[in-house]
Amino acid sequence: MIEVFIQDKSLLLHADDTDCWSEITPLPGWSVETIEDVLAAVFEEDFDRYPSVAFATEMLYCENEPAIIPYAILLSGTPEQILNDAKEAVSHLAKVKVGHLDLNETIDLCQKLFDMGFKLRLDFNQEWSVSDALALSHHFPKNRFEYFEEPTKELEIFCELTTQRLAVDETIYTCDFWHLPNISSIILKPPQWGGVGDCLEIAQRAHRQGKQIVLSNTFKTRVGLQSLLHFAKLLKEPIAPIGLGFLELPDEKPNLERIGVVSFEPAIK
Repeated sequence: MIEVFIQDKSLLLHADDTDCWSEITPLPGWSVETIEDVLAAVFEEDFDRYPSVAFATEMLYCENEPAIIPYAILLSGTPEQILNDAKEAVSHLAKVKVGHLDLNETIDLCQKLFDMGFKLRLDFNQEWSVSDALALSHHFPKNRFEYFEEPTKELEIFCELTTQRLAVDETIYTCDFWHLPNISSIILKPPQWGGVGDCLEIAQRAHRQGKQIVLSNTFKTRVGLQSLLHFAKLLKEPIAPIGLGFLELPDEKPNLERIGVVSFEPAIK
């Protein structure tokens, strides 16, 4: 049996027989499902209907030790906000949101972060032109950045014009990218991709092609983060520092409202 709890815009699941917890939190704007959709799927016991539901229910029966993985902090906002947050950072590997900044602002910001000792992943959210992304890449020494994540909507054209290492996130859900030569990293958000088997399949294909998997978070609680770390243990391959995204870490399972119980027969028990 699975107990179902609701907290804000997340569902938390608890399996009686394993005493494990997991989280379902659709990502607004990207997940095909909403919180109302997953509620319906859970109470109709249709656990394969949506990726986030499949991943969460299967992770209730993943009884391994969580992996210990370094992480990249997220820096976003104005250049001033980013630099202020960087001064308080514990990790000096940072994912920096730059899609809303112009070329000159980004050059100046990156140089200041480099001077502070940071290694940088830049996330453009496909908002830059090919010419500006190329100009940024050429301004700094080769391989100065860990990668550019989704620099432009015209990713294939960008790949033809640069040797800059790239990461794909949104692209993995919309088009074929495996043939592109510069893709060094795949941002994998398991709740958006599917069940454990589906996620392991894409991770194994990436490793066979020499690409690194960067697990990224869509969760809001420690419960979800723990699921991600348990999943990481299943990969059995070195993976890159995890991206924590917008995760907030409140007290463990606070203010839970129990809304029901459903039956579930795990296939991977």
